[in-house]
Amino acid sequence: MSRVSTVKPHLTVDEVKDKIATAPTARCQQKWMIIYNALVDPRPAIEIATHTATSLRTVHQVISAYNRLGAAAIAPRAKRKKNPGAYLSIEEEIEFLESFIERAQQGHLTTVQEIQTAFETKVETSVAPSTIYRLLDRHGWRKLMPRPSHPNGNKAAREAFKKLSGAGPNRCSRSLSRRPTSHCDHGSRRRALWSSRASKKSLVCSWNSTRKWAAACP
Repeated sequence: MSRVSTVKPHLTVDEVKDKIATAPTARCQQKWMIIYNALVDPRPAIEIATHTATSLRTVHQVISAYNRLGAAAIAPRAKRKKNPGAYLSIEEEIEFLESFIERAQQGHLTTVQEIQTAFETKVETSVAPSTIYRLLDRHGWRKLMPRPSHPNGNKAAREAFKKLSGAGPNRCSRSLSRRPTSHCDHGSRRRALWSSRASKKSLVCSWNSTRKWAAACP
């Protein structure tokens, strides 16, 4: 024979009815229905589960918690604050990014490494790069990459230039020796730039100037 499930009289029957009527959520109301059934008509947990449309495990958990903690066991959990482990508040994040927006409006380029270094200095601890990416995403920043070639360039002319520049080994070696290695390395590297959408115009100017510098080292 199954054991009869009962609850301690922490609340009266009328008080439990009031809890059912004023429950803030359907889940909370369902739990109070379990308590009500066990209070007015003690019977095996499987029967209570059938009448309250819950599982046997839920009935055992709710009754056990209620007997130990009383009405506090049925109270809904407080909602967690959004991003409780944030290093800065939203207002502080906006203030932190303002300096980079001003730099972008003056034509300067910003990388995520620079932002991470400044952020770590402000919070006085090291952070993962993903922290900076989430910060930028929250405030509508986007990553910009230089195009591999000029949008208005002549592809046929580029291909012809490649054929001419590689016509002979001596000519190729002379052309390579005339180009400083450091300039070519920097010119061929594609850098990821970051900026807010509000400074799009200044970024376009900066990007164009970068492309002109990179074009000097084909």
